[in-house]
Amino acid sequence: MSDVWKSYWPIFERLEDELCELTFAVAFADSHLSVYSARLSDILLRSCAECENVAKSLCNDKQLVAGGVDVQEFNFSAVGNAICARIPIYTKGLTVIWPYQSLTTTTVRPFDTWQSNASKNPDWFNAYNGVKHDRIGNAQKANVKNVIHAIGGLFILNLWLREEDIVMHSEHFNLAKKRITSYSHFFSPEMFLKSTDGNMRNLVFDWM
Repeated sequence: MSDVWKSYWPIFERLEDELCELTFAVAFADSHLSVYSARLSDILLRSCAECENVAKSLCNDKQLVAGGVDVQEFNFSAVGNAICARIPIYTKGLTVIWPYQSLTTTTVRPFDTWQSNASKNPDWFNAYNGVKHDRIGNAQKANVKNVIHAIGGLFILNLWLREEDIVMHSEHFNLAKKRITSYSHFFSPEMFLKSTDGNMRNLVFDWM
């Protein structure tokens, strides 16, 4: 079983902890989704850079590109094409379950602009590119909404990379339920992971 996910999961957890900590300084409410700051800029830059790394590792680990193809040369939309040819990641959503927020919409679908052979960068990734190349001129793009979606995207990519570990022994209901609820403090993956009987056990991942 591949354990490459272990190199990435702690970084996701650290970034998510920083996101959660921000809710004690900025109220996560509809009226504050456009709030931006240097702190949010830092989290956005690190989250999106990590998304690129995890997505490319996912392509290699799941053999989503032909042998001899260097996925490190791909831009983010090309990585999206490779992933979506086998994985319907664009359909996957998460639910915000962090209690210290009052958002009207608590469902995020970070990769809804990705399609097989027609992927477009998500808005949050475009924001990252803008901030990376001109942090002052694009400061407003490093906002609460984009950061939530970026870290949600990172979570989804990490879930796919961790697939083998997640489904192993998932026939044991209590273990599966405990694992599901421990993956994230901010998001619930229940919309993402499926079960064969509706009870969050016998977990399966969709493949095309």
